[in-house]
Amino acid sequence: MLPSAADLDFYGEDEDRMSEEMIEA
Repeated sequence: MLPSAADLDFYGEDEDRMSEEMIEA
């Protein structure tokens, strides 16, 4: 399932936080 434009914006803005969560997990 490809992400929508809105999803790309959301993840783009929270990329740093999401990356940190992935590393900690």
